Formats: sequence, structure tokens, C-alpha cells
Amino acid sequence: MNFKKCFLCKEEKSLDNFTKDNDKKDGLDYLCRKCRSIKNKERYLLNCEKINLYSKKWQKNNSQKIKIYRKRWNDNNQEYNRNYCKK
Repeated sequence: MNFKKCFLCKEEKSLDNFTKDNDKKDGLDYLCRKCRSIKNKERYLLNCEKINLYSKKWQKNNSQKIKIYRKRWNDNNQEYNRNYCKK
């Protein structure tokens, strides 16, 4: 099995601990999944207001797209919905 060293934690981990990134030479992110999760949480906490505003704006501008997605999801997950409603 091949291994790769995480840029942040400096630990050598198996390749399945890294997400795909086609921009990188080896096709994998330079941060392991755990470190990437931590970085994403930090980024969100620093920019949560901006991110939430962007999200609300996108939802408002794409309401039709959201309705279509929800309808398709509900149609494909009827059994899940039935079980969820019973609870």
C-alpha cells in the first residue's frame, strides 16, 4: 500500500486518507481528510456570516432548481420518507 505525508500534521498516512484533487500532481489533496476537516471548520467560523449570506442569496436565486431537486429526491426516497414520518 502506498503512503503520503500530510502537509499539516506531518503524519504519513495511506492514500485512502486523502481526498481527490485533480489539480495536484499525484491527484490527491495535500491535507489528509482529518486536517482538511479542521481547516474547513476554521474557515467557516472565520467567515460564517459571509458564507451564510452567500448561501441565502444562492437559494433565493435558484429556488426552481431547489424545488426540482427536492421533488426528485422525494420521488427516489419514498420508502425513507414513509419510515421517517412514522417516527
